[in-house]
Amino acid sequence: MIRGLTQWCQHENTTPNDYGLAAYAEMQRILSRSLEFLYAGYNSPADAQADCDYLLVVKTIEAQFMNWRQEWEETAKS
Repeated sequence: MIRGLTQWCQHENTTPNDYGLAAYAEMQRILSRSLEFLYAGYNSPADAQADCDYLLVVKTIEAQFMNWRQEWEETAKS
């Protein structure tokens, strides 16, 4: 069900509050994937990979959040 949030929100039985709940759940999916990627292979949050291009990683995460925002703004309008 979580993977199909956009389609679920467009169902005739949903309420306006369902859009906010679905958008929040999708945002949490992006955040948890991002944190999982950032900390993958670390024994503690203080560990760091010297060969990781963090600027590229952060830009990729930012792009995912920008796409999320655009998608949910369009979903709310329809």
